[in-house]
Amino acid sequence: MEEKEEQEEKEEKKSNLKKGNKEGPVFLSPKVILQKTTEEADKIVQEKKEEIEATPETRIQRAAKEFGKRSGKTKRIAYNVFLVINVIGFIGILLWLYLSNGAYDLRVLFDHNVSSAIFLFLGAYFIFVLIMAFEVFRYWLLIYTSTKKSRIRTSYKTVSLALYYRLITPLRAGEYTYQIYYLYNNKVNASTATTLPTSRHVFEKITYLIVCILMLSFGFLIFRDQTTIQSFVTAWAYIALGFQLLIVIVIFILGIHKRFGEFLVITVMKFLKRFRIIKDYEEAFIRALGFAHEFNSTIKKSIANLPRFIYMFSSSVLILFLRLSVPFIIYNAFNGFGVFTFDVWLMTAGMMLICELAFGLWILPGHIVFADLVFISMFSGLFPLENGMMFWALLSWRFFSFYIFIIQGIAVGLWERSKTRLRRKAQTTKSLL
Repeated sequence: MEEKEEQEEKEEKKSNLKKGNKEGPVFLSPKVILQKTTEEADKIVQEKKEEIEATPETRIQRAAKEFGKRSGKTKRIAYNVFLVINVIGFIGILLWLYLSNGAYDLRVLFDHNVSSAIFLFLGAYFIFVLIMAFEVFRYWLLIYTSTKKSRIRTSYKTVSLALYYRLITPLRAGEYTYQIYYLYNNKVNASTATTLPTSRHVFEKITYLIVCILMLSFGFLIFRDQTTIQSFVTAWAYIALGFQLLIVIVIFILGIHKRFGEFLVITVMKFLKRFRIIKDYEEAFIRALGFAHEFNSTIKKSIANLPRFIYMFSSSVLILFLRLSVPFIIYNAFNGFGVFTFDVWLMTAGMMLICELAFGLWILPGHIVFADLVFISMFSGLFPLENGMMFWALLSWRFFSFYIFIIQGIAVGLWERSKTRLRRKAQTTKSLL
């Protein structure tokens, strides 16, 4: 009798497992998991189709809403606090370098070769001017081909303020939203205002990955005689590259095999929610699909216009190479042009690329302190700490890659704010009359 009862209990437990009863754990086969997850993804896609495949007007409204959140008083205070912390952290690193090893006497260096000083400042500044010129012309071209109107001032102000927001917001989150918001508020139609930032972002992402893969394949020039810290930074950079490559691969999968792509994205979002990295996996899933939809449609439209596609791709490559060339300019200025060769450029550019990849995962605005430490770790062989050369190298690099864009953004922002106030004052005076 007891044996019969035990047998019935076992059979009941088996049936509970099959039915998914809460009394016991449910072990589903991969096929069932795939089916259930795909059904859930299909349901969300059907319910939120309009939000995923948003019209330009819907995206403008979304951008305005997000920008409103980001530009609120609390957020603005937070961004300013982060910027102050960034400056304090940078000054702290410089003080540490100065107190530990002193600063190289520039009079000794530049007395022997005055042209080195001119080359350092004019060369680095010329790189900044070229980056801005390529960025502005890229926007001007996209606006002109879309609207047949020349908007050079709007292009310059959009780029200046977008780069500023890129550097002061966590994970560069404010840049994309601000571009859409600013373009639309400067009488650029909704379709163009939403397409331009996406096009720029898409080409930047693709060219960055291509250049990373090609340049890091020359590891024998970049990775020779690495210290333990440099090896750690390089390994961290490869992990970051893997993450970026994975994102682009998933986006392309969504374009080629939509069903499997949706399953992959929602599975990742659920995984991130389980570890409390994201709060709402459904909302994150919708945003991811929306971005993938914009990404793939932008590539299709860009390929259709071949001359514009070639310029967008080539300008993205040139801007990246210019950004990576700042340490090369500094290194040559300190060595009297004796190392002005392609091998040295490839080495310094590759090391700078590793730095960018490594501190790219740092979520704080401007990569507070972490960027400075990574630069010191990677370039300590070229700019020795012992003779104080690293002090000037770090100061020069950080100014021409970060602070010059911040200063420009603040200047343009203050100019725009003063113009808005004067316009409102004029309108108020006119209404009173």
